[in-house]
This record gives sequence, structure tokens and C-alpha cells, in this order.
Amino acid sequence: MAGDLLVLQAGGKMKTCFWIVVGLILWHYVGYPLVLGVLARLKRAKASPLPDELPQVSIIIAAHNEERIIARRIENCLGLDYPKDRLEIIVGSDGSTDRTAEIAKKYEPQGVRVLAFPNNRGRSQVHNDCVREATGEIVCFTDADTLYAPDCIRKLVRHYADPKVGCVGGELRSRSFQQGAIGGGQGLYWRWEYALRRWQSKLGVLTKASGANMSMRKELYRPVPDDVDIDQAAGPMVVLQGYRVVHEPEAIAYEEFPTSLARELATRRRLTIRALTALWRYRELLNPFKHPWLAFHTCSYRLLRYLMPFLLLGALTINGLLLREGWLYDVAFALQGVFYLLGFIGFFLEKRGKRFWIFSWPFAFLWFQVGILTGTLEFLLGKRIKAYTPN
Repeated sequence: MAGDLLVLQAGGKMKTCFWIVVGLILWHYVGYPLVLGVLARLKRAKASPLPDELPQVSIIIAAHNEERIIARRIENCLGLDYPKDRLEIIVGSDGSTDRTAEIAKKYEPQGVRVLAFPNNRGRSQVHNDCVREATGEIVCFTDADTLYAPDCIRKLVRHYADPKVGCVGGELRSRSFQQGAIGGGQGLYWRWEYALRRWQSKLGVLTKASGANMSMRKELYRPVPDDVDIDQAAGPMVVLQGYRVVHEPEAIAYEEFPTSLARELATRRRLTIRALTALWRYRELLNPFKHPWLAFHTCSYRLLRYLMPFLLLGALTINGLLLREGWLYDVAFALQGVFYLLGFIGFFLEKRGKRFWIFSWPFAFLWFQVGILTGTLEFLLGKRIKAYTPN
């Protein structure tokens, strides 16, 4: 009897664990977006004040061995629909061993400033040095392989007429979203991601911006640690000083994303390590006693994202132990099995250059999770990324 009782108690605990894990998965992907969307819809939009005049802007391009594309990037910035006397372009060459700095210096007669650093120290150190040299009251961060839409900067900086806005991020578009299972998965992810950012922005709890298309007030900038990127640091930096982060969907920039399996895996791993490093460095955002509302959103939006591979594996493992404990557990296990089977088929189809959405989407989702899992494990083992060569 005692043995039967222990088995029942163990089974009950496993069921509780299973539903907790399933609940966290559903909360991240379904519950939280629904709650966020409803709250954002209920909140009345405030009319944005119009700027009296356009602010002085410094565009900072961190580049490492970008001789192939740096001229195109500079010309894109020079062609922006923004007054030339209010626009400064700074190219920070991060220990480039090719002609990046040489090519960029050809544009110095047009007002482009080139800061050539001797060693590849990483983007964060380049940003720190370039911001220190910048003359604009607003600094915009971007990459060498990004292209602004002509009105992108105007759309970004108009929000600074509100003195409580400290950081503004725009959106990235890409032709890569039409390329294979990985590209299609990225497109789906970014649509979901930007919807969340729009709602968080409206509610005043956004702490994230895209590093290739973002801006902030120079006076709020604080030196970024060398193992954290600006897109992970700017939001917490601004919010913890009492300012808001705004998402501007009309500020568009274009960029190509990696769509090969190896490059996507490497990128996801790197981004995960740096994102978790930023969460640790700005862990005050997770303190429910100091910032209860921010902690709720940070856990729901960011922390659960990096716990997701463990939650998915946990759900499958616990569910396997609960087989024959009721039809509901049998059905749940079968559904998970079908999903993973579709993903495996999608993997083999992708290797052969074929794509069917019913296989490609599960595969892309699972491949992203593999990258997140790898990055999270490396982070927990002490891995940090400082200087790196972009994929």
C-alpha cells in the first residue's frame, strides 16, 4: 500500500510539473501576446508632440572588414532625406585589415568622419568611442550591411519632441524572409516580434530595439560592456534612468539575414549568449520588488525565450513518463511527436532545397531552438563573446 501511495504521489507531482511547463510555454507564445495586445488596445494613444526643429543626429556605423559594402552604406546615409547641416556620419573601423577605412576616408570631403581603431576590440568598444566623439544630441546605431529608407531617420527622431523618450527603434525588412525554411521562419518570427514591440511601446514597457536601426539620446548613453551589444543594452540603460523606449514601425531599414543552416545556428548561438549576458548585467529589470511591471514583462518576453528549449524538452520528457495516465496525456505526447516528426522531415527537405510550409515552419522553429539551447548552455558554462567577425 505504501508503495502504491508513493507512486500516486510521484505521478501527481509529475502531472503538476507537466502542466506548469506547458503553461509557461503557452503563456510565452499565446497568453502573454494576447494580454499584451488587449492592454495595448485598451490604452488610449497619446498624440505625439511635433518637434520644433529637427535635432542634430550622429549616425554611427561600426565596421570590421567591410570593404565590399562600406561605400554603398555611406552613400545610403548621405542620400537620406535629412538636412545635411544636422547630420553627422561616423564610421568606426574596428581593426579592419582590408580597405574599409581607406574607402571610407574618400568620403571625408562630404563630411564623413572616420575613426580607425588598430585592434578588433568588438562593436561595443567601437560604439563607446564613437559616441564619445559624436556631436549630435541623438546618436543612431547601424551596421555596414544595413540600408536606411530615405525617411528612416526623420521617422526615428520625431519622437524626441517628447522629453521622456530616451530611445527609438525602427523595423528591419529583408528579402531573406523569402529564402527557404530558415528565411520563412525568420519572417514569421519578426512579424511576431514587432507586434509585441508595438504593444510594449504603447504600454511603456519596451526594453529592446534592433541594433541595426535604432537611436537614443546621447546624454543617456553609458559605456556598454564589451560582452554586450547596443541593442541589448540601450533599452535597459534608458529605462533604468526613467525614460521610455519607443518602437516606430514606419522607420524602415533593410538588411540581409543569414539563411543557411550553419550560419543561422551560429548567429542564434551568438545572439543568445550576448542577450543572456545583457540580462545578467541589467538584472535589475528582473527585480519584482523594485520594478514589478518591468519584471513581469521581462520574464514573459525575454527570459522565457531563452528557457524555451528546456521547457520543450521538459514537456516531452515528463509527458513520456505520464503515458497511460489518461487519454489527455497520450494525445499530448502524440501531438508533440507529430510536431517533431514534421520538423525532422523539414530538415531533410531543406537539405535538398525543397520547402513545404507544413514541414518548414516546424523545422525552422526547432532549428532556432537548437541555436538558443546551444547558446544558453555555453553562457551557463561561462562563455562570453566580445569581438567577433559577423557571419
